[in-house]
Amino acid sequence: MKTISLHELEEWQERDRRYALLDVLPDKAADETRLTESRCLDFVEKVKCLGVGTNEAIVLYETDTARIESEAASRALMDAGFHEVYCFTGPRARYYATQHGPP
Repeated sequence: MKTISLHELEEWQERDRRYALLDVLPDKAADETRLTESRCLDFVEKVKCLGVGTNEAIVLYETDTARIESEAASRALMDAGFHEVYCFTGPRARYYATQHGPP
């Protein structure tokens, strides 16, 4: 599993590097405790529907630091042929707020 820190992600932004920033547990899935295998497959299908290419960088994050499911989502994306998947390891809520306002 590849990771990316807040500092590295800020460097990507400064260089205008293209990447998809994806919340691993959006909406009702965040209310459940685990990202199950079937939900991993649903997650992969949703990523494909977004038009993210298998060679594009994907950064996975979670707004709720109590649940860490990025690793499961990363494995599912890698198994589906996505090559550049990173799990964000920085202060998730702070970074989310800089991009989208307070969670």
